[in-house]
Amino acid sequence: MLLEPYYAFTLETPPEQVGRAISDLRTMNAEFSSPEDHGGLMRICGAVPVAEMNGYMTELVAYTHGRGRYSGRFMGPNSRSIIRSSSCMGIDVAKRLIFTKHRF
Repeated sequence: MLLEPYYAFTLETPPEQVGRAISDLRTMNAEFSSPEDHGGLMRICGAVPVAEMNGYMTELVAYTHGRGRYSGRFMGPNSRSIIRSSSCMGIDVAKRLIFTKHRF
C-alpha cells in the first residue's frame, strides 16, 4: 500500500469556464465542493493528489485567459477531505481518510 500526498486547494475561474474546471478536477480524482460565486469568479475548494496538479496552473491560466486562480497547500498523505478554512468560505465536510492500493 502506498500513501499518496494531497493538496488542499482553492480554484477560482470565470463562470464561463467552471464546467471545464470541474471536468479537469474529476479527471484528476479530486474531491471538491460545489462552485460558489465569489466576486464574479466561481470558487471551488477541495483536495487533489499532488501528482495530478503537476502543470495544471499553466493550463488554468491558458484556458481562462489569465483570469483563473489557484492556491494550494500540502495536506499530507491520503487526506482527501474538503477542509474548513476561510479560503473555502466556511465549507465544513466530514474528514475522511482513504487508502489507495497500487498493484505492481
